[in-house]
Amino acid sequence: MLKLSFSYVIVMMMLGGCASQKTFTAPDASFVLESDFQNTDKSMNDKRIDASKTVTDWWNTLNDKDLNFLIQESLQHNRSVLIAVQNVQKARALLSESELGYLPKTQSDISAATGKSSDYGIAGKLPNREYDLYSAGLGASWEMDFFGRISNEIKSQQADYNISKQDLQTAYLVTASDTAQNYVTLRGIQNRIQVANENLKNQKKTFELIKLLVDSGSGNILDLERAKSQLASTESVLPLLTAQMNVTMNRLGILTGKTPSALHDMLRIYKPLPDVPAIIAVGKPTDLLKNRPDIIRATANIEKSIARYNVTVADLYPKISLTGNVGFLSTDISDFGKPASSFLSFAPTLSWSVFDMGRINKRIDASDKDTKIAVLNFEQTVLNALGDTDNALVNFTQQEKNRQKLYDAVMSARKAQNYAQQRFDAGIDDFLSVLDAQRTVLQTENELSISETNLLLNVIAIYKSLGGI
Repeated sequence: MLKLSFSYVIVMMMLGGCASQKTFTAPDASFVLESDFQNTDKSMNDKRIDASKTVTDWWNTLNDKDLNFLIQESLQHNRSVLIAVQNVQKARALLSESELGYLPKTQSDISAATGKSSDYGIAGKLPNREYDLYSAGLGASWEMDFFGRISNEIKSQQADYNISKQDLQTAYLVTASDTAQNYVTLRGIQNRIQVANENLKNQKKTFELIKLLVDSGSGNILDLERAKSQLASTESVLPLLTAQMNVTMNRLGILTGKTPSALHDMLRIYKPLPDVPAIIAVGKPTDLLKNRPDIIRATANIEKSIARYNVTVADLYPKISLTGNVGFLSTDISDFGKPASSFLSFAPTLSWSVFDMGRINKRIDASDKDTKIAVLNFEQTVLNALGDTDNALVNFTQQEKNRQKLYDAVMSARKAQNYAQQRFDAGIDDFLSVLDAQRTVLQTENELSISETNLLLNVIAIYKSLGGI
């Protein structure tokens, strides 16, 4: 019979275990090229987009004190953020617990029992069937991490902790961007209300003028009814815009951790839209890898999947522990604690699922697939990030063009309105030309207000896609 020493067997198993486990390396992101990031209009890109640097606290570039206040409030009091903070603390506690895996596990026991033995037991009939038993002891078990099970459990918990921190960063980013988007939307709605009110003033003056002409007999009822219809049509917009304004203020209240109506007094005062930054710092595509929390999270998830794979591989090999017990045991309380009642035991323990290798290998195969899935998820996350940023840049560039054209349209519409009014007053054209001109002014001014709002929303979308916070 061939005999192998216990030490030799352990060494061979260690070598086999190390050869089977994986080592984490940074995932390949060579497909992140600058060209993937820069397919915006070059003439606009040269003026507005700065690829040389990134920016943090991006909301400060919008130069709006109310917005800065709301974002600070939301980052401190938003419930989604607070939940994410608790999850980070929870993950930190679990990591600390796993790090204790290198230390012995101890357990103390104290007992006092009384009983009666059987006459037909192993010891047979005893002189005194009744007995007492007192014991107190301390046990310890120390698993030797020969095959990396404990170290990889710790790596897995460390990855979970890193994931929770990126979830917190995501909560910060989403909360800040949602707050900024709703604030910009609110100011845009208020701007549209002002546009409608300014046009109402002109339309009311026109209506009153036509009414005077009709009352004096020099006007006609058709013009009066047309003016009245246009006035009512413009007025009908205001209730809907007011409802949208209140809904948006409610959202901002909830985002900042307050009751829905808590910010109404502050926000119902009309203020202009924030400034569009003269320069938008976007950095390079490779900056996404270190700035976007979803990409960093995906990287940590690869680390976790590799650590879990290695834990599963470690199940192929035995768990070797050193166990010991020390204490006192006595049937008489008066003898308890005396040197003669003490006991001591110490022994190595080997636990090995040697006949369950088939199931373990299947779990290893499944864990291997998890690591491959994690890598694919990382690559998809990076591609999505490139797409988000590129889309936001394209939308911003085209929205800027749209805003400029609408501004020109508004200027022309206002001039046309003045000419139409002058020609009507001179008796050259009928009143329908005035109504059409007023309607065009209202329409183009409203569209310009929407475009200016969307332009700022696109700025926010760019910064959100960059992942900065």
